[in-house]
Amino acid sequence: MSNDTRPALLSGRWYPSDAQACEDSISALSKYSFTPKLTPVGAIVPHAGWVYSGGIAASTLAALRKQRPKAELIILFGGHLGTRDQIRLFMGKAFETPLGPISAPIELVQDLAMGFDCELESADNFYEDNAAEVQFPLIHHFWPEAELIVVGVPPTEAAGSIGNEALDLARRRGYKNILLIGSTDMTHYGANYNFQPNGRGLTGLDWVKKENDPMLIREIENLDTRRVLWIAKRNQNACCPGAINACIAASRSLGATRAELTQYATSYDVRPDQAASSFVGYAGFLLGR
Repeated sequence: MSNDTRPALLSGRWYPSDAQACEDSISALSKYSFTPKLTPVGAIVPHAGWVYSGGIAASTLAALRKQRPKAELIILFGGHLGTRDQIRLFMGKAFETPLGPISAPIELVQDLAMGFDCELESADNFYEDNAAEVQFPLIHHFWPEAELIVVGVPPTEAAGSIGNEALDLARRRGYKNILLIGSTDMTHYGANYNFQPNGRGLTGLDWVKKENDPMLIREIENLDTRRVLWIAKRNQNACCPGAINACIAASRSLGATRAELTQYATSYDVRPDQAASSFVGYAGFLLGR
């Protein structure tokens, strides 16, 4: 691995480290078939370990690839950031995956670095963030020829403009076939997350599935960035609302008028023994027109 390639620190833990095992896992995870009723320009997917949310992420991206099999550039918005954090940009040349490296367009990243007040990451010094890394093998699998840029977006009112600026600079660099991906999980509920306003166990699970997560899902479907940010902050039903809004705003610039839910689940569906303690919600969306 080159010293300008971001290493895959979660490989072998959050997803398989072996190339064939990784391919086999993606094939199994993407078996859920979803045919969108829109023409997609991007997606929003969850980012837990593949055993928990990989099926939703892989199936959503498989549906996106079916409609958009070729891409020159993928802009991935993610990052577990707070309102006081800066935008994060990786300045290296590639991202390591078990399937091989994904090239990063260094000149485009430099454009973004000049336009944003941001924190720059290198292969030797970067924030270990599953919001980005668990997507890398999926991106390589579905679009092996595409370049990738990762933008960590804080949950502020500026998130939408960050998404638009990233898209605009990519277009100025001559990229035409661009796909957008936002990375977020939904409600983190229970003692592990210090958030259980509606009781423990199945009572809390029922509230998350029927009230808290659907509240945000509706606003994502409407591509309403103002409501997404407000609801996420008030109800703690998204861990990366900045990434959601950056993806929505850039998708609107590509002609998106709505989002379509592909699948929803929680970690309880995989580990029901943990219902009395903590669980997380996951949803996938395609954004388009």
